[in-house]
Amino acid sequence: MTLTLFYIIKGIIDSIKEKSKLYFAVKIEEYEELKKKREDEDNQVNKIKREKVVETNDINENFVYVENSNDYEVEDLFQLTKIVDDNFSINSKDIIINFINKNVSFKNIDLFNELLELKCDIDEVSVYGLITDLSKREDFMYKLKTKYHKIYTDYCVDESKFDINDFVSYIESMINENNPNIYILVGTEEENYDKIDDRIRTIYDSSIYKGFKIIYKNKLYDYSLS
Repeated sequence: MTLTLFYIIKGIIDSIKEKSKLYFAVKIEEYEELKKKREDEDNQVNKIKREKVVETNDINENFVYVENSNDYEVEDLFQLTKIVDDNFSINSKDIIINFINKNVSFKNIDLFNELLELKCDIDEVSVYGLITDLSKREDFMYKLKTKYHKIYTDYCVDESKFDINDFVSYIESMINENNPNIYILVGTEEENYDKIDDRIRTIYDSSIYKGFKIIYKNKLYDYSLS
């Protein structure tokens, strides 16, 4: 149901975006034509008025009075916004709850915590220290093979091929893939979905106009119009 709704929403968004682009293109063209027409008319009026001479106290003075109106408006902008709002109406809370029920699990939490602990151990020694200090490297490799044996063997079984920079990138990628937190990006600072689930982290994103985005286990699920 969520997937179907997602594609329906995205179809509406794409349609609105294309219609919006065409609408604004036409309105901008009309605006430029109207502006040029009024500028030409104003120039002609000014020319005529400058040619008029008003006699005051036998002294000829040129009086120029020009009343300009620059209130050029692009019409129906609010109507366009209303069209977007009407066609992009979703129940965010229901979608989020449904997403959690279908996609979120407690699996690999132990692995996630172990990866975080390993990352802390690496940070404590530092990558530079592991590269430049042989003693630190030997101690770390021993700890890696014993305390974090499965993580090590999943990455590499041959120490001669072990690369610390590549290994750190691998650990960071694994942390993201196994992160149990659900990050929900919203377009207004008043929106907050943290109470739905303890793992939810609501984050404000000014680029979102309507809807929201979900980041879960290094994947993006987009329910937004930006």
